[in-house]
Amino acid sequence: PSSVIFPNVANANFENPPVPPSIALTSPSSGASFNAGDSVTITANVAGGSIGVTAVEFYRGATLIGSDSSSPYSVAWNAASGNQVLTAKATYVGGGVTSSGVSISVADPSPASDPDGDGFTTGLELALGTNPNSAASQPAAIYANLRAWWKLDETTGTNTDDTTGRLQDGTVSGAAWASGLTGNALNFDGIDDGVLVGTSAAVTGSGDLSLTAWVKVDPGSALGTVIQQREAGASGHQGEYMLNVNANGTVNFFIYGTSTYQFDLTTAATINDGQWHHLTALRSGTAGKIYIDGVEAANGSGTIQPLQSRGVAIGYDYRDLNKRFKGLIDDVRVYERALSAAEIDGLHDVLVPNRAPAFSSDPVVKAAASEDSAYSGSLATDASDPDFGDTLTFSKVSGPAWLSVAPNGALSGTPANANVGAGSFVIRVTDQLGLSDDAALSITVNNTNDAPVFAANPISGGNATEDIGYSGSLSGTASDVDAGDTLSYSKVNGPAWLSVATNGTLSGTPGNGNVGSNSFTVRVTDGGGLSNDAVINVTVINVNDVPAFNVDPIAGAAATEDQSYSGTLVGSANDIDAGDSLTYSKVSGPAWLSVASNGALSGLPMNGDVGANGFTIRVTDVAGAFDDAVLNISVAHVNDAPVFTVDPITRESGTEEMAYVGSSLAGTAVDADTGDAITYSKQSGPAWLNVAENGAISGTPPAGSGGSNVFTVRATDVSGAFDEATLTVEVVGASLPLPWDEVEVGSGTVAGSSEHTGDLYTVSGAGALGSGFLNSRNDAFHFVWQTISGDGEISAKISSLQATGTS
Repeated sequence: PSSVIFPNVANANFENPPVPPSIALTSPSSGASFNAGDSVTITANVAGGSIGVTAVEFYRGATLIGSDSSSPYSVAWNAASGNQVLTAKATYVGGGVTSSGVSISVADPSPASDPDGDGFTTGLELALGTNPNSAASQPAAIYANLRAWWKLDETTGTNTDDTTGRLQDGTVSGAAWASGLTGNALNFDGIDDGVLVGTSAAVTGSGDLSLTAWVKVDPGSALGTVIQQREAGASGHQGEYMLNVNANGTVNFFIYGTSTYQFDLTTAATINDGQWHHLTALRSGTAGKIYIDGVEAANGSGTIQPLQSRGVAIGYDYRDLNKRFKGLIDDVRVYERALSAAEIDGLHDVLVPNRAPAFSSDPVVKAAASEDSAYSGSLATDASDPDFGDTLTFSKVSGPAWLSVAPNGALSGTPANANVGAGSFVIRVTDQLGLSDDAALSITVNNTNDAPVFAANPISGGNATEDIGYSGSLSGTASDVDAGDTLSYSKVNGPAWLSVATNGTLSGTPGNGNVGSNSFTVRVTDGGGLSNDAVINVTVINVNDVPAFNVDPIAGAAATEDQSYSGTLVGSANDIDAGDSLTYSKVSGPAWLSVASNGALSGLPMNGDVGANGFTIRVTDVAGAFDDAVLNISVAHVNDAPVFTVDPITRESGTEEMAYVGSSLAGTAVDADTGDAITYSKQSGPAWLNVAENGAISGTPPAGSGGSNVFTVRATDVSGAFDEATLTVEVVGASLPLPWDEVEVGSGTVAGSSEHTGDLYTVSGAGALGSGFLNSRNDAFHFVWQTISGDGEISAKISSLQATGTS
């Protein structure tokens, strides 16, 4: 208590310890906005405390901006772009105190900047109507990673703007501004026109990329480049790409490294039809693809070849000054990612609506058909769609039922006698978006002799009984529209027991192997040799037979202790009754094995099952007849790891710098394998403790090891299997650890002392408090202390009071 006065303690102000000051930023205010390069004055106010301030330091994050050693404290700062957190720190002898942070935003106003950090440049966001200073206002995902975008919407001049805002506009030479698919476009004459951008728009490295453009290629145009990135005037290939339209109208795209192509793709489809087409060429890892009008038209792959910083040009080959494009180019884009198929299709569909397919002629006339003969043909080449890659499906709208039209345009069917003569159908072609065109289809059916026909197919021949003679007849089951035709019958295939006479009589005796459903193909033939086939089904009723195991005893695959066992009895038994379903079961034997009804064997043998195991098993048919056999399985032994019976293990306390011997670990681990010897070892923990193989523990705790000492110990059997546990030994400290110190104030007959265990410190020997209070004795007072800075609290407790002597 404060009323107690201790002798010999001077110059100590326990009531009023030093108090540090407080500090706060006064400007700028939190949430303020600036532009990059603005000169911003940062000020701070220091108040209170009893410690003198030597200086105030100002920080941007962890970066020091500057300092001021006199009040009022301030520094000037040229604002750096981004979201910044400003703080001020008041320093004094022995320490310092830091203010709360103030958050401000610093925008980069240039079109190529991205002040809100959302991945879209200011120029692009302004062009698309979103807020470049708010990450919550972003362009659509299709504009992500857009490296360059030349819309080619200018009307005059020799400059074409890059809409992303980057300094990579193109210089137009010769090409004329014209109406495009959207806004304007550039019309290239195929002689000396072109647009040069240069290396500012180059895509470098091994990453993915996509090139897109709308093109309108004049018929008969020579080889022309849509967009390329090549080295000007070089004699070799140097990390380049090219997207070309060949003279035959096919599209070519390649990426070439310093020594080889990654891929060199050419489409089979052509686009030199004077119509607008959307092209996409991309690299995705090792793969390359070309899309025409949103549909994949070519693909390939190869080892990735890095791109280098080369000149970008539109409408011609910048390196060789040739391959001049002839036609219109509009809306050219370069992405630093691979567009998805859905995104590519969307870029096409947003500008060009779907167009309907059309038949090339109406009516469509196809080859004649013959009565009773299978007919085939195709409509695949009779219709087309102006949209490249559109999938066309065909269907029949109306007409005689004998003709079928498959979705791929295949014509099939067999006309009957009633269809002889001119046949007229209405057919339809439909694209994947539902637009369609109808036309008439004409097919003439020529008459031929008619084959006889079975009235039903299959024919039910009734039941037969195993080993009993069967009889029946096919007479009357077939007819012929040709009057007076003589019909004869025969068997084409099927089980040998049945005979078919020419007059249709059925006879034969089925055996055990014929039990169940029997199918035969029979034939009726007219006098002209025309025939018709049908299936006749006869069911042979079974007389039940007992199933039997193939061998007895059965040698099952070996099992392993403590490991799941699996096997099967399928195939180990058979039943001469065709189609009989067999089920399996266990009659007797060790409990660990289960036998499923389908014959599956499963289970988990334990240590007690090691050795030979005999089981009686049974196979049963659906009528309940069964056969038993013995199944032998040998279970192999597997070593079991020892196990600690207690975890964690606690042993007697020790004292720093004194030899320690604790209770042995012997007996703390057990092993299920009889006779297995267990050895002990230490795996981790303080180095002072030794663990002998027999479990004895010993060592000398060093100074400073006071407190709870934790070790990982291991028990290992002769096969090397082991278990680990935690061992805890409390160590009592012999003297106080740093940074603590102790001192005696005064001297006398009673000596002071101190000791510690873990984080508990005990101080004794402070003298007695008699009736004459402290002045009546001249005993030492014992202190335990350490130097600290700043505010804090120390708690002390008097555990006992003892008065000795007389006052």
